Amino acid sequence: MNKIFKTVFNFYGLLIMVAVAGFITAAQAAQFTAVNFPIAELGNCQNQEACAVYCDKAENMDACIAYGASKGMISEAEAAVAKKAVARIKAGTTPGGCKDRESCANYCQSNISDLNNCISFAEEIGVPAAEIEQAKKIAGALAKGAGLPGNCQGKNACEAYCKDSNHIDECLVFAEAADILPADELAEAKKVAKFIKNGETPGGCKSKDECKAFCDQDQNFEACISFAQKAELVSAEEYEIAKKTGGKGPGDCKSKIECESYCNEPQNADACAKFAVEKNILSEEETNNIINGVAKIRAGLEGAPPEIRGDAESCLNNLLGGNLAGVLAGTQKLTQVQGDKVGACFEDAAKKYADQQAAAGAAAADGAGGQGSMPSAPNAGTPSINSAPPEIQEKINAEIQQRQQAEIQKNMPTNIPTPPPVTGAPSGGPVAAPAIGSQPPAGAPAGPDCSAFAAVPSCSMVGGGQAETICKTCFPNK
Repeated sequence: MNKIFKTVFNFYGLLIMVAVAGFITAAQAAQFTAVNFPIAELGNCQNQEACAVYCDKAENMDACIAYGASKGMISEAEAAVAKKAVARIKAGTTPGGCKDRESCANYCQSNISDLNNCISFAEEIGVPAAEIEQAKKIAGALAKGAGLPGNCQGKNACEAYCKDSNHIDECLVFAEAADILPADELAEAKKVAKFIKNGETPGGCKSKDECKAFCDQDQNFEACISFAQKAELVSAEEYEIAKKTGGKGPGDCKSKIECESYCNEPQNADACAKFAVEKNILSEEETNNIINGVAKIRAGLEGAPPEIRGDAESCLNNLLGGNLAGVLAGTQKLTQVQGDKVGACFEDAAKKYADQQAAAGAAAADGAGGQGSMPSAPNAGTPSINSAPPEIQEKINAEIQQRQQAEIQKNMPTNIPTPPPVTGAPSGGPVAAPAIGSQPPAGAPAGPDCSAFAAVPSCSMVGGGQAETICKTCFPNK
């Protein structure tokens, strides 16, 4: 639980390091550049310790900032913040009147009652808002009436108070009120709290770091996975997988994030697939998607009609990070995620082609005066989809048929008058359909216009109502 207050009060250390100690320190000098002593610009200091003492004095800070910036030891942004901090130090207007890095850090870490003053100081000198965010959350919670656990008044006091497992609930209440822990960590801490208080954690661990250190040891796996299940820290599925794998994945990964990162690297695809098969984690189909993915891609591209191949290749190349050629050549392996998505590239390309065919049908219908005519058959030089694998042919044909039927119904005339009764027809008997294009005898009442339905494969596709009645009148066999 002391993590809560380490996180909160580390803000003060960061504030002072960035703002007040932006001027060069001995550690920065050693890390960023080779320093030749003595340094004339810094009072001819003879070594790192002497330079640090020189730069901790307010009257020397400007020179140290300038030197650090000129040598690339601090950025221009850090130098700007540090200059503003130095101006406040020289003016004696820092929180608690602190005069250097150490005294400012001690003051802000130990005086929670002056938290707002420390935050204002940080904002004024230009410390980035993200680095002050948690301190503001603490101040906001206190302003709303939340009390610090045990009324602790500083970093050390609050950490010591929350290390005691008897205070865990109180510390969690404050952490939630101040929103200083991520939601998932807070939920996890609440689940574990009662076990910590009762001494029922693996190895008696009392913090996340302690528990991790205990559970990282292979001999403690059974105790830790059983505890995780009891505390509802893992799902039933995750528990079963952990039991099968012994807590380690391919490449000795030990967490979901580690294993996903490892297995998403193409060079590890085979190892991950074999591990999954051996431990019975993935289905045979899922495993084949990884191991046989290259063969699936090659066969799919070879069997795909020209109409969809280009779109399928483009999709696959994007899926494989621009290295479709490498995968086909065997120089790059598929990951599980990639293998699972190969089929979708071919399906999407087929659907796009079907959409284009449906649009062509609609355009042809519009060109025929809205009479619902179907587009003409392709000529001998038009590429055919017949060479595609059966499952792709089926998807394409189904999509085309569905869209064409929708276009026919959409373009059907809706203002066709009800046909008049045919004089002399036997009562209740069938009505003979006039020949398409024939003219009625002079003086006879006009019959229905059958030409609108000549290209319709079935009258049931017309959509019901008067239009379907006319179609069946004109074409009884449809």
